[in-house]
Amino acid sequence: MTNSLAEQDIQATVGTGPGKATTFELVVDGDGARDGLHIPVSADSALGIDFRRTP
Repeated sequence: MTNSLAEQDIQATVGTGPGKATTFELVVDGDGARDGLHIPVSADSALGIDFRRTP
């Protein structure tokens, strides 16, 4: 069974200075985000930063 958190993309925009911002994408991995969040380093690479909840 999948829920509404399965395999979504989230775009976040962060202010980085006066009049400046950067946007990045987080990928929700796995059913119910069980595999955490992933921030890809580029569209051409599977490499990135993974965030996972620890028990």
